[in-house]
Amino acid sequence: MICDTSKSNTSYHFRTLREANLIKVRKDAQTKYASINLETFHLYLPGFLETL
Repeated sequence: MICDTSKSNTSYHFRTLREANLIKVRKDAQTKYASINLETFHLYLPGFLETL
């Protein structure tokens, strides 16, 4: 996914999501991959993902 936003803005939001354990980040060389942490969503926000 490509976002049209500043690197600092993206970094801030991804850090916030990571600290809340809502996403998992994996680094491969210089590329970072983010994925949704389904366990956290199902535990604290049951049904939320189904509304998207």
